[in-house]
Parts: sequence; C-alpha cells; structure tokens
Amino acid sequence: MFMFTQTLRHAGLLRALAATALACLAVSGALASSVAFAQSPEQLTQIDQMLTATYKPNEPGAVVLIAKDGKPVLRKAYGLADLEKGVPLKPDDVFRIGSVTKPFTAMAILLLEEDGKLALSDEITRFFPDYPTQGQKITIEHLLTHTSGVAIYTEFSAVRGNAALVTPIDVINAFKTAPMSGAPGAEWVYNNSGYYLLGALIEKVSGLSYADFLASRIFTPLGMHNTAFEGKERGAKRVPGYRTEAGKFRLAPDMAPNMTYAAGGLVSTADDLLRWQIAIASNQLLKPATWKRVFTPATLNNGTATEYGYGWLVLKLRGQALRTHTGVVAGFQSSVLMLPEQQLSITFLTNQQARQNVARRMGEQIAAIAIGKPFPQHKPIALTEAALTQFEGVYQREGKPARTITRAGAQLRQAAVTGQSMMQPFAEREFFQPVGSFTRYRFEADAAGKVVRMVRIDISDEEEIYMRIADAPTRPASAANQ
Repeated sequence: MFMFTQTLRHAGLLRALAATALACLAVSGALASSVAFAQSPEQLTQIDQMLTATYKPNEPGAVVLIAKDGKPVLRKAYGLADLEKGVPLKPDDVFRIGSVTKPFTAMAILLLEEDGKLALSDEITRFFPDYPTQGQKITIEHLLTHTSGVAIYTEFSAVRGNAALVTPIDVINAFKTAPMSGAPGAEWVYNNSGYYLLGALIEKVSGLSYADFLASRIFTPLGMHNTAFEGKERGAKRVPGYRTEAGKFRLAPDMAPNMTYAAGGLVSTADDLLRWQIAIASNQLLKPATWKRVFTPATLNNGTATEYGYGWLVLKLRGQALRTHTGVVAGFQSSVLMLPEQQLSITFLTNQQARQNVARRMGEQIAAIAIGKPFPQHKPIALTEAALTQFEGVYQREGKPARTITRAGAQLRQAAVTGQSMMQPFAEREFFQPVGSFTRYRFEADAAGKVVRMVRIDISDEEEIYMRIADAPTRPASAANQ
C-alpha cells in the first residue's frame, strides 16, 4: 500500500522531516544528539503522506512521533489544535490520552508492590472490607488483567455523566452492587471498573491522591512535565477535542475527570510519552523482573492465555512482538506501540473522535509501514445474496466466545460478546473489516461445498480457526432484505 516513487519533491520533504527529527531537543537532553534515520526515507515519506491525506489543514488533527532506539525519526503535527481559532497543532501539544492511562495505573500498583505495601495476590477486601464481592475472591491481579468479572461502570447510563457522583468513592458505590459478569479469572473482558478500583486502591495504600502519587513517583522522576491527571496540570493545558455531529466537527462536551479517573483520566504529550517508553525499555523505576511480568499475558482459570499483561496488550504485528494500548475519550483518541525487537516506538495522538478505532488502526498501519511490512489494501467486491447467505452461522474456537455471522445487505455482520463488526468481501470467500481493524477472514468449505469453518487472520498474521457449530438464528422477516 502507498507505493513510493522518489522525486525531487519527495527529496525536499525528506529534508524537512530530517530537520524536524533533528529539532527534537524538547524530548530530553539524552536525545539531543544527532539523529540518523533508522527507517528508510521512503517509509517515512509514505507515513507522512498518509497522515497528510487523513488530517486536513482545516480540521482537527493529529501528532505522530516515531522513534528508533529512543531517538525521534519523525515528529510532526497535522491539522488544527483549535478549529474555532484556526490554531495549528504543534508536536508538543497536550492531549487527553484516555485508556493509555491504564499502563500508568498498573505501573503505580507495581511500585507499591515493590514498596512492600501490597501483593497482587491480595484480595481487594483487604483494602476495601465492605466491598461486596458476591461470594467471589477478587484479587488485585484480576483487576490489572481485566479478568475480575466486576460490573463495568461505563455501561451504566446512571453512572456516566452523573454530576452527583463527585468523588471516586461515589462512582464505586454506584456500580459495586451490580451483578458480576462472571467468576474472577474465568474470562477476559475489557473492564474500566477494574482500573477505577485500582486508582482508589493506590490512594488507600499510599495516602496520596491518585494524581499526586503518579506525579511524584512516575512523572517527575522521568521528566514528564506535561503529563498529569486532568485538572492537576503543572505545564501546558490540553488542546480542545472534537467529535462529529451531522457530519460536522463540534467541540466535545466537558467531562468530569472522576468519570474516567485511573481508567482514563490522564493528559500528556507525544514527547512525554516517548520519555516514558524509553524508561520502560531501559527498566527504569521498576525492577527488570517486574517489567518482565508486566508484559507476560495473564492466564485464565482454564489455563488459556490472554493477550493482556499488567496494563498492556501483548500481541504480534506482522510477526513482530508488539506491546500496545489505545485510548478513546471525549474528543480524543490515542495509541502507543512498542516493538522491542525493532527497538521502535510509535505514539499517535488525535483531537478528533470522528472515526471508529482510528488511533489503533492508524498506529498499527504506521508500525507496519515502519517495519517494512505494510498491510495490503483490499478492494471490496459485490457478492450475491445467496453467496453471502452461505456464510451465515455460529462459529467457535476452543477457549474463545462464539461468533455469529449473518448477512447484512451486501456485507456480513459479526456479533460477539465484545460487540458487532462488519465484514466486506474482497474475494469469493475472503472478507476484511472496512472500519477500525486490519483483521481479515477466510471461509473454508468441505468436499461437498458446505462452509464449515472461518479462519480469522489479525495483525499478527497468525491464523485462528473457528469451526461452524450451528446455523445462524432465524432473522425476522423485516430484516430479511437488510
């Protein structure tokens, strides 16, 4: 994708990119030495052209920072910081980072563990004796790994945006008695409540506010002067965030910081996030053995490994080890990716919440180009109704939730416990997700021509086989032609 043919115009752009990279003395004194391009100029130009085409000069934009061996090779802003005033974004602007907060919360918990003030095997009732665990044993590790089964507060309309919930304890009291989704350790379900509880635990154990603990133990030691819990900034204020309404960009509504708290309440800059990634790569603040545990996927009760450690997704991208997290919060999206085998890090921040999973998708796309393995571009084709209907059914892989495939107009709809997604054909039996993901699917048939399995191929390029275990539920007559 994005094939490159070098011209004199491109050469001028490369000189500009080189000047930008060499000007990154704001990142840290250690990074002020001259920077040599670790990725090819063609790859960097390809990434720059993609971002320039995506983030128009008159729209809310994005900042990208790519670093090799801790040294920036591309640090650039695209689009506007303030739509109303026409102010361009700058590479050092401050953004909400949403759930990229979670790795910091996990890091804070592990600092307390190394201080001897808690153990990850501790049940949360050690610190919150009145928390109703509904007969279950919920540990700190369950909260860290999204395996606790506690009710997810962001799914309750009575909690979201409720101005009466002033403190973190108010919010916890509003969701703690709700039924649990399952037994602790039984399954992996992304859970903001777990990290919300971890924030309250940090305060309880340390005697400091969540904001002050992170500032004193992480941000200040690492020189992250523009990173803070929103409302407790010590440096520049964040840029405005935008969402779309009726196809137009509008300012995102104000948000009470305690609505996101330790699950998503931080603001930061690309430069600060690079400082943090450099600290991780060099085992700073935590012991090397602890960092190793951070990036070790959790194991469920049945022995199945998840893809999540302590605050980080642990995946592969085009065959390369990947440590990553994304964030989506009012008016903003963010993505941080580290490829340790390549000694490559990527930070992507945008002040528009206009496209589904754009930060994750853009971060993965940038990373794939940067390692020389870009994702293929798929061109959708049209299939007949009969051709699409043959793929309908319920598919399951051992140890994974079932996925139900149904026809939806000229596409397929996939429903799973994590939500729904669309699948668009690009070959007779091959589909891609047109929005938010590079995952693709291949359906396979038996000797009689009946579709019997679905092969899922994600960013790792590894194949997961889901066997067809049942027919799809009968659709209502009103949906027959949808």
